[in-house]
Amino acid sequence: TIRLTPIETKILSALMQARDGTMTRTALLDTLAGQDVLMSASTLKVHMSRLRAKLKTLTGTDRIEALWGIGYHLS
Repeated sequence: TIRLTPIETKILSALMQARDGTMTRTALLDTLAGQDVLMSASTLKVHMSRLRAKLKTLTGTDRIEALWGIGYHLS
């Protein structure tokens, strides 16, 4: 098991609910804002990095792919 922060949990949940697991950075920020989490794109990047590292520790593979210029994809 891994421990996720509340924000990491919301990010992972949003990615899991996204159609085909892909979300643009803007859509992800908007989704989080709708859940009373306001953050900048650079702060999101830090949270994503930490979440990716935690998931990689658990599964041994990188489960969240950063799509340059698009956003993120959960595999």
